[in-house]
Amino acid sequence: MALNVQRSVPFPRVSLGKLLAYIEALGGNYGVLTRDEIRERGLDIGKGKGDITRFFLRIELVREGKDGIELTQHGWMIYDAIRMGEGAKQLHSYLASMLPQYKLLMDILMSRGPLDEDSLFNELNEEIRKISPSSWVNKVAFKALLGLLIDAHLAVKTGRMVRYINGDPAVRINACIDSNAVRLGDYYLISANKLSKCLGFNINLDEVDPSRISKAPGDSMIKVNDLGELSRLLIEIVNRQSKR
Repeated sequence: MALNVQRSVPFPRVSLGKLLAYIEALGGNYGVLTRDEIRERGLDIGKGKGDITRFFLRIELVREGKDGIELTQHGWMIYDAIRMGEGAKQLHSYLASMLPQYKLLMDILMSRGPLDEDSLFNELNEEIRKISPSSWVNKVAFKALLGLLIDAHLAVKTGRMVRYINGDPAVRINACIDSNAVRLGDYYLISANKLSKCLGFNINLDEVDPSRISKAPGDSMIKVNDLGELSRLLIEIVNRQSKR
């Protein structure tokens, strides 16, 4: 595959969930949908053929058949993984095998440790030029690639800093707490919305035991005395979600 990300990843930031939803919809309809059906179901973005469709065609997850857009053998493999609750993991592995830029980005984070976003962007382009001097990633493609790593819970971004976490929920949770907690005297305030965005799942405060954490005025802030207790609570939530 050509290394030029401008051709390989021709779409702005799209969530891993939306990519998986596209594959799941095709698989649930005997592996094929027309372009109009894809549009009507809100499965794609962009003009013309659609940005996700173009991307999936390039990395061979779908093909254009006589009846519409069809899953390939690779697409069916990911659909089967979705049904088993392993869709994100399988799609991540496939992207790493098909997009050298995605794999390079992950390797840099693994080997260099936490980096600010600008340094990570520059280092990725330096590594790409070592392989192909005429290739590069622009900021849009970079944010798309990084966003997929974050969605797969393999990296976390706190402020401008990005770190590799290898899917460890405790590391992700503690990094998100540390970057969003504001100390006020003997307690901490944390925006539930910002924490949810960082973690990748919504925190429903109505389902939380009020003896463990409490709401601040306005119901959008978490008030807690012990950040360790908040971390333990969030790990419990993640573990419950993984068993569903």
